[in-house]
Amino acid sequence: MSGEAKQHTGVDRPDPRQIEILCRMAPYQRLRQAFALYDFARRRVAAHIRSRHPELSEEEVRVLVRKRFTR
Repeated sequence: MSGEAKQHTGVDRPDPRQIEILCRMAPYQRLRQAFALYDFARRRVAAHIRSRHPELSEEEVRVLVRKRFTR
């Protein structure tokens, strides 16, 4: 290796197998999967906020999650 650190852009290319699976899914199945991933992401962000700020109420956590997703 040259010693240079590879900069990660935060966006990985999908695995060709993932693309193949998605192409075989019906549109409603892809949409359902997208909603499930979005819900998962919101729950993970909420859990992270709670772990960093245990003093916050659930309403305060919901507000911060909403802000995170509407930037």
